[in-house]
Amino acid sequence: MAGSKLCPTCKVAIGELHKKSCDISRCKAHGIQLILCSMPGGCVPTKFIGDFNGTQEAIDRGWYVYLERGKGWIRCDKDHPDAWEDLNRVMEELTWNPTTEMYE
Repeated sequence: MAGSKLCPTCKVAIGELHKKSCDISRCKAHGIQLILCSMPGGCVPTKFIGDFNGTQEAIDRGWYVYLERGKGWIRCDKDHPDAWEDLNRVMEELTWNPTTEMYE
C-alpha cells in the first residue's frame, strides 16, 4: 500500500478522513483500529496518509519482522527478503499522539 493515492478500503484520497467503516483507519483519540474502538460518543477516524499509521515510525527506527511458519513474527533487519515494518512493535513501544496522528 506504500504511497497509495487512495485508501484501498474506503477509497478516500491522501489527507482526507477515512470513512468510519474503514478497517485501515485508526481512532484519532486512541490510535487503535477504528472499527475496534468503543469510545463513548463515537470515535473520529484518522486521515489517510498513503500507508498504514505506524509504518514510517517503524522505518525510522529500523523495526522489521518476517513471518516464519509455526513460529510467528520474528524480528529482523530491513534487508531480510521477507521483511515487513513491525507495526505491532510500534503500537507496543510508542505512544499515540492524537494531534499528529503518529506514534512517538
